[in-house]
Amino acid sequence: MNHQLVNKLAEEVQNTPYPELKDIYENKLFEELQSWIKNTARKYHNSMKAYGGDYSHIVGCVEDGVLRWVRNNDAHEEYDAGKGHFVGFIQGHVRNELKKYKSKLMVKSRNIESEGMSLNDSPSTDSENTYGELISDDATYSVGEEVADKLHVANLLDEFAASTKEGQAKADAIYKSMYPEFYDTQDVAEALGYETYNANARKKFERVRKEFQKFMSQQN
Repeated sequence: MNHQLVNKLAEEVQNTPYPELKDIYENKLFEELQSWIKNTARKYHNSMKAYGGDYSHIVGCVEDGVLRWVRNNDAHEEYDAGKGHFVGFIQGHVRNELKKYKSKLMVKSRNIESEGMSLNDSPSTDSENTYGELISDDATYSVGEEVADKLHVANLLDEFAASTKEGQAKADAIYKSMYPEFYDTQDVAEALGYETYNANARKKFERVRKEFQKFMSQQN
């Protein structure tokens, strides 16, 4: 990889005011980063194998880490080539994406049978809500700090994704809304194909949430 070229392309992506030109620089940047992306993914894949980590998905996470900076979807941090190579600068954004994926893997790797959870169980002895209520009640939906695992719901999301039109995008949006410590409303909007969490995105998510609520009721 030509670090000088990568650094220059990153600065051009950051500084050009012309969308068409930015797209050209962006495509060239990703071309130059391909070997680094694959090597980085292989390194993280070794640490995630025990949780069932998929190499191709990890490659996507690394690419997303770069892309979120390129598209200004994260709080924008300016890159200065005078302070170091771009691949060092972008590591933090990449780690954020990989942390989200690893967290999801760790939740799914738990054994539901040994945990013995169901939608009628409560997250803790202090909670008045069941797992099912956490999904159906919009006021208590984002309670990731209270609900540690949500394992039964995670399995139902997999079934929902496989049996519903555009199910993977819908399940992804619901999953992300369940973990506000890792994802925000922007992530939910993007999962549903929106650039921002605007009124249309919120209405779409409400319809998806109700569709999943109905799906859950049919499984019991």
